Amino acid sequence: MNTPQVVECDMVAGGYDYLLKVRVSDMNEYRQVLGDLVDIPGVGTHHTYMVIEKVKEDTGLRIEL
Repeated sequence: MNTPQVVECDMVAGGYDYLLKVRVSDMNEYRQVLGDLVDIPGVGTHHTYMVIEKVKEDTGLRIEL
């Protein structure tokens, strides 16, 4: 499956198996991407959380040599 809107995919522990970060331009594109994702064999349920405001973003650890 080629879905460029999926920018990150993490396997997680806990109540869910995977966490996807999806970037779309509008709700129509969101509906299209969601439809593609739930059609994947083995996908039983999904939950959506919308980001309202980014509070902090860290691009990684600073390594000093």
